[in-house]
Amino acid sequence: MLRISITENGTEMRLVLQGRLTGPWVDELKTSWRAASQLLKGRTCKVDIDQLTFMDKRGNRALRAMSREGVQFIAKDLHMRSVADELRSDNGHRWSGMIAAFLRLSRR
Repeated sequence: MLRISITENGTEMRLVLQGRLTGPWVDELKTSWRAASQLLKGRTCKVDIDQLTFMDKRGNRALRAMSREGVQFIAKDLHMRSVADELRSDNGHRWSGMIAAFLRLSRR
């Protein structure tokens, strides 16, 4: 289960994610993000991921896509800070994919 809480003020909108970002909850996050992004009106959007307990690949991809659209992640917990850094960085994902492809080709 995933709980999404949204708070707003004049300068930012904040989404707080609590629980498991997996399965149907990824679709729920995408729906909430689409609706929230229409209401930003120049404000920043921050997503607090400190209370996420699990995230599958689809959840990871959804948060990466949100990052590419300008979302900033909030994480105070050391582990979640590293997760936030990874979500912000597409480079690590691209490099690992290129290395894996190179290794597959070199085995032939």
